[in-house]
Amino acid sequence: MSSISAQEAEELLSPRELFERFKIPLSTSAAWRCLGKGPRYVKLQKSVRYRLSDVHAWLDANTHDPSRRGAIPQPSDPIPMKRSRRNAPAQAKLRARDRSAKRCV
Repeated sequence: MSSISAQEAEELLSPRELFERFKIPLSTSAAWRCLGKGPRYVKLQKSVRYRLSDVHAWLDANTHDPSRRGAIPQPSDPIPMKRSRRNAPAQAKLRARDRSAKRCV
């Protein structure tokens, strides 16, 4: 975890404050909560807050080290495949249905 004081670690940030710090659209926070992604959050009545310590823990867990594998692709790396457009309309319909079915905080 990054070096932050105990008082800072328990600081509660609103979604707007959090995403202004990281330059991410505010709508992303709602999508992450709905999908179960992103940092842990606290629900206080109708308000959502993020503990700074949870945000730092989430950032640490999602930090990737490119030097670990090197810049040159390894022979064991899977070959990226093109997406098939044949099922695109059906997939779009499913995604739209899933979005409308989920009502998140």
